[in-house]
Amino acid sequence: MPGLDEIIRDTAARLPWNQDEITSLLNRIGPPEWRDLAWAAYTSARIGTLPDEEIFEIGLKAREHVAFSGIRGLLTDAAEKRPDQFLEILNRRGGTSIREEFFDILMRYHPERAAELFKTIPKGSPGSNYDRRYILQARARGLPNTENLALTLQDLGPRGIYSWDYATTLVGHVYERATPEERAKVLDFIAAQAPLARNRMLTGAMSRDENPLEPQEFARIVSVYTTPLLQEEALRTWMESQELDPKDQSWIEALPNQRLREHAKLLLKDGVLGTE
Repeated sequence: MPGLDEIIRDTAARLPWNQDEITSLLNRIGPPEWRDLAWAAYTSARIGTLPDEEIFEIGLKAREHVAFSGIRGLLTDAAEKRPDQFLEILNRRGGTSIREEFFDILMRYHPERAAELFKTIPKGSPGSNYDRRYILQARARGLPNTENLALTLQDLGPRGIYSWDYATTLVGHVYERATPEERAKVLDFIAAQAPLARNRMLTGAMSRDENPLEPQEFARIVSVYTTPLLQEEALRTWMESQELDPKDQSWIEALPNQRLREHAKLLLKDGVLGTE
């Protein structure tokens, strides 16, 4: 029905505040997208007129609030206008993955403050280890450049760049989302690290959530590995993930050295290649 969304928003925004029968009514709305729309309007209408924490508490009553429909408007407004004060509320509560969502939104408005605000999360508090891990990923995704990657890795601690889980994951988030120019800078940054850290970070650059790694891009990455053996292992992994025409071997010439080119031919002979 045309205009139904607007009717839902307008009606929900006018409902009496903080009454059990109203929150129960909102949670009985179906389908889910209408329920989310109503909850968002119900809480967002009070932003700026009621304390953030009060709106937050009511918004958490939304059914299946893991989708954050009851508080998303509040999170967005707070991330833009008063990130310090709102993060203090989240830190005081502890044990909530909502901090990760908050940092995801924060990166749209104040990415330059992410490292500073990250340090306010109390170490050892309930849920802090979980949140800190996923907030670092949100920071990496939100600003995919070399400077932000370096700052994020720094917040892992003095040996963070050697972490198989963390460093690999953070590099993967940044590299996949970075521009071609920024990817070259990321590889320069990785190449400047100690061998162990370098090789682990390259695993992150090799990983892909969506778009496959093109041959030219793979050639640039594999050239940064520190040993021929690691280059050969990376080559096999990459070839197994590709959907290339076995008859078209032009990509082999892009590989950075003759040893690797010969190894690619051997792997092809052994049938190590995904097919279309």
